[in-house]
Amino acid sequence: MHESLSDESAYPFVFETEILATASQIKMLWEGLVGAGYVLNHPEIVMNRTVTAEDSSLFADSWEIKSFFEKYLEDSDRLLQIDGSETCCYFLLRKQDKGEFKILGWKEVSR
Repeated sequence: MHESLSDESAYPFVFETEILATASQIKMLWEGLVGAGYVLNHPEIVMNRTVTAEDSSLFADSWEIKSFFEKYLEDSDRLLQIDGSETCCYFLLRKQDKGEFKILGWKEVSR
């Protein structure tokens, strides 16, 4: 499972408040989450919209994250909020030519 998540992720990649710059860092992220048994219980998509530069504050109020949003995100990129029973997750997504999506970022927030 982590291999397909790694393949579906782009880099640089925003994870929580950090920027992962290499494919190996992203692979380690997904391996770690899967290996730890991470599960989002009772997921429900509650928001799916175009991402804005202001959305950087959902990840961190830092120069690095603001710069990532300004430099790497495109007008057509999406912000998804998926709520679970105990947490919510934000995903940054970019649609590819064949209708598939690349994951550009992920953050989990406890409720």
